[in-house]
Amino acid sequence: MKTLKEIKKIKSYKNLENLNIGKIICDVGYNGGNLGFQREDISKYFEIDIDDLPEKFGAYCNYLGGGLRGSICASTFSDRIKGRKVELLIEFGKACIRVYKTIENETGLNKDYNKEINWEALGTEKCRAIDTISAY
Repeated sequence: MKTLKEIKKIKSYKNLENLNIGKIICDVGYNGGNLGFQREDISKYFEIDIDDLPEKFGAYCNYLGGGLRGSICASTFSDRIKGRKVELLIEFGKACIRVYKTIENETGLNKDYNKEINWEALGTEKCRAIDTISAY
């Protein structure tokens, strides 16, 4: 298991792969998506009871409609988890958010097209600036 300091350095998909937690779930796209791992893998890696974790653990982004994506959020977990493991899970969720943003940028979701304004990217940026998570 990595230390808090090591988890804070995670910024890329490759960094996540190098943790050897398990198969990465990666569905980052125009309609939102998620990035992370199955709870079984997180449970083993962080030595946490599987019932204290959601089905998938990492980061997610809801599609708001109209080409807009909401804020990128980290998974939650049971309040039965205590101490250092809480800190590790919170920081791991933040690491998944960083990687999700990196993938969005690398795939061009947040860039203009041929010098034309990418209105969806601009709108998504504004929605995220006010922490819009969901349209429902």
